[in-house]
Amino acid sequence: MGVRKIYSAYDRPAVDGIRDFGPSATKQEFKDECDLNTLMSRYRDVGLLPAGRTVQYGDFTGVDDYQQAQNIILAARDQFNSLPSAQRERFRNDPVEFLKFVSEKGNIAGMRELGMLSDEAVARLDKEAADKLKPPEKPLETIVIK
Repeated sequence: MGVRKIYSAYDRPAVDGIRDFGPSATKQEFKDECDLNTLMSRYRDVGLLPAGRTVQYGDFTGVDDYQQAQNIILAARDQFNSLPSAQRERFRNDPVEFLKFVSEKGNIAGMRELGMLSDEAVARLDKEAADKLKPPEKPLETIVIK
């Protein structure tokens, strides 16, 4: 047997890298679907989010345990992070400020301006407001004290 060379961190063997990678597996016809600038301009122009993105608001007073609360917090953070950067900057990139804003009924007009409410949600809120203005079906009883 011949003499074998022992290498160290200071004396490494010369290694030829792989030079031929073969044909690329990247499909260039999908590059616009992955380009963030294209996605954001589509959202700005048409209001379309990428498929699978839904915004959910709700009353979570019935949260039973810690794990459920943590899941709700993570979902809220993910929803906030999915907003366009201009909208996140309006809330100083703070999900708590965003949640305060959307929780106040006086901010419905502001949410409309920011495009955070769908037409269906606006119609539902308008119907709820109209229902509150209707007089009660049964007149209130008058109590007379003598």
